[in-house]
Amino acid sequence: MTDREFLAGLQRYHTRICNMIFHMDIEWIDIEIQINEMREFCREHCPDRLELFEMIYPNRFRRLFESWGPESRVG
Repeated sequence: MTDREFLAGLQRYHTRICNMIFHMDIEWIDIEIQINEMREFCREHCPDRLELFEMIYPNRFRRLFESWGPESRVG
C-alpha cells in the first residue's frame, strides 16, 4: 500500500467517524468500535505510524464527541 492509499484510507475512517458524531445519536462505545477499526487499519498497513495515530485520533474524536455528541444536543 502506498502512502497516498494509506492516507486516503485514514481520511475515509476519519470522515465516517466525524459524520457519526455530528449526525447520529449514538453511544461513545460505537465511536470506540470505529476508532478500533481505524487503529487496526493503521496497525496493518503502517505500524510505524501507530504511535502517531494514538497521539492524534482518539483524543480528537473524544473532544468532538463531547462537543457535538448526543449529550451536547440535549437542551
